[in-house]
Amino acid sequence: MISIIIDENDPVATAVFTILQETEHFKLYTERYGYTIYKGDNILAAVSEQQHLYMEHVDEIFSDINIDTVIFPSIHKSQKETRSFTVHPVGNYGINSFGGVKGKLSRSSPVYMYYALRYLYHHRLPNFTVSYEATHHGPYTDLPSFFIETGSSSEEWNNHDSHVLIADVIKSLYGNIDVNIPVSIGIGGGHYAPRFTDYSIKHGYAFGHILPAYQFENFVEDVGRQMLEKTPTARYMALQGNVPATIRQYFEKYLKEII
Repeated sequence: MISIIIDENDPVATAVFTILQETEHFKLYTERYGYTIYKGDNILAAVSEQQHLYMEHVDEIFSDINIDTVIFPSIHKSQKETRSFTVHPVGNYGINSFGGVKGKLSRSSPVYMYYALRYLYHHRLPNFTVSYEATHHGPYTDLPSFFIETGSSSEEWNNHDSHVLIADVIKSLYGNIDVNIPVSIGIGGGHYAPRFTDYSIKHGYAFGHILPAYQFENFVEDVGRQMLEKTPTARYMALQGNVPATIRQYFEKYLKEII
């Protein structure tokens, strides 16, 4: 089952939840760890006042439920204030300035992210960009998870059409997943990942964790191990830019490069 996590102080999350209530027939399921959990026809929603980035107990609140993926609908912030939709995995390669655990990656959800990205791209709003982002920020969880965000300013956060599109993305994931999509990790490039986005949109590769060039300094063997273990179906790697030989050689032992 799909779960969404709703931060009551996030205007995107709350609006998406309101829209989903129109079709999902949510009923109170339980309350635990400060979350109120509602069960709908196709989805669970866990609602909390805690900020998304710092939510703890994500694993515990679903400990008795088989969860396929956890989705965090959220605002997106950027200094450039680009009108955008993004999806990204969760975790910290280095310090945990924005939630999660230092040096720990959450389990990624590459196939669900793939379908979400493609739906956003093919139904995108005028003048909005659509892309992956590199792995960043909290919260830490061992459940497959990812963020769907829109931004980068309050204008987009309060745009009803954006809310409807994200709700439609979530509904599009109900029972429509081909688990045999080829899965890759991404290495290199900037925070936004146009090359890896193109690999998904044009060539049908799903991406799990993405290590951008600005995080190369934090790469150690444990980071590599986590990227592999927490993108568990990855068989490929995609490279962008000048990837250090040590990083390339580490992954070449396990993955085939996409050319």
